[in-house]
Formats: sequence, C-alpha cells, structure tokens
Amino acid sequence: YRGRMIGNLKVGTDGELAVAAKMAQLGYNISFPMGGTPYDLIAEKEGVCVRVQVKAASFQKKGSYRVNLSYGRLNKGFYNKSMCDVIVAYVPYSRDYEGIHEDGFYVITVKEIQRLKKFHATLFPAGMGRGQIRTCRWEQYRDAWATI
Repeated sequence: YRGRMIGNLKVGTDGELAVAAKMAQLGYNISFPMGGTPYDLIAEKEGVCVRVQVKAASFQKKGSYRVNLSYGRLNKGFYNKSMCDVIVAYVPYSRDYEGIHEDGFYVITVKEIQRLKKFHATLFPAGMGRGQIRTCRWEQYRDAWATI
C-alpha cells in the first residue's frame, strides 16, 4: 500500500509540473499554494488568476488512459466554483506511445464538469481509438486553453 501511495504522489507531482511548464510556455505566471487547498496551482495571465486542479491520467491495459474528474475515493464529489476554476487532465502520451511527441492537456472548466456530471474520463490520442471509436469524446477539451 505504501508503495502505491508514493507512486500516486509521484504521478500527481509529475502532472502538476508538466501542467505548470505548459502554462508557463503559454505565458502564464505560475504559483504553487502552500498548505491544503482544493487546487494545485494558480495561473495568472494579464491580471486574471485561475485556480487549477491537475489530474494526472493513468495508463490502462487497453491502451487508453483513465483520469478522475472528481475528488474523494469513497465519497466522490464534483469540484465546484468554490474549490477551483478549471481541471487540467495531463496525459503523458510521449512517454507511452512511440512516435507521439506531444503530451495531452485536457482543459475542462468546473462549470463544464458540473454540467457533464462525469466522475472520470477515458482518454487516448486522436485517431488511436479501438473499433468504431477512433477519436475520444474528450478531444474537444484538448489544449482548450482559451476557455480559461
């Protein structure tokens, strides 16, 4: 159990750093809050601050990724505006897929999460799905930085 917890912490930290680096490249100033907050980082651009909750996706056996869009293990709940402004799901495609050099960043506002009412998302690179589903239903949120 302890090993799993440390592994989860590392995955989460890797995701936070990847999202912070990507947002910095896009011109955001990044701050990491101290203490227990329901968001992982604060991104500021042109005087507007956004509270960002980062969700790192985990690789599944069938070649897709699963990411939780909610909080809590036993008592799941949806994030709301008092907790954060946006969820960014980070997917390390470049690590797991040969030939893909860009990671996935899925930007979903909390307002949209409230509307969708989904506890998790299944993600995969565009065109790499199985069977009839070649593009994941979450692709519209990939790199949707303009929504924040």
